[in-house]
Amino acid sequence: MARRGHAEALASAAQAEDGAQVGRLLEEILRAQADGELVPVERHMGDARVEAVCEALATEDACQIDPAGLARRLGVSREHFHRLFRVAVGMTPAHYARLARIGRAKALLRDGHAAAEVAAQCGFVDQAHFSRWFRRCFGVTPGNYMAGRERMERAA
Repeated sequence: MARRGHAEALASAAQAEDGAQVGRLLEEILRAQADGELVPVERHMGDARVEAVCEALATEDACQIDPAGLARRLGVSREHFHRLFRVAVGMTPAHYARLARIGRAKALLRDGHAAAEVAAQCGFVDQAHFSRWFRRCFGVTPGNYMAGRERMERAA
């Protein structure tokens, strides 16, 4: 997929509530980020504040985005920041951060971390909360995902 279309494809999959596609796209984006290649968010030129939002997204940890803090840095209200963010990314800051957290969680599970540890590292209130979101996005619980990966590795 062209790098430029990642943000648009992610927004479309999220709006269609296609958890499997969201997961594939997040994995692709996170893998590219981990390889040192930055995947740019599609930018809507013309508004310097939208550009500043895009720059913040490219340089800050998506899981730790603080909308109120970014709004203060841009000198706009939280509500106005929310609108700018939607224009820049195609989804709300909360939805974006949730997808980033779930994507990071999947990568950590894949690396062999325990579900409870992953839930804490990715900012979920507890393991049950993490499990509900993981199942909503990927169609399986974290435990079943890890068990399936282990079966695939043993078969290989």
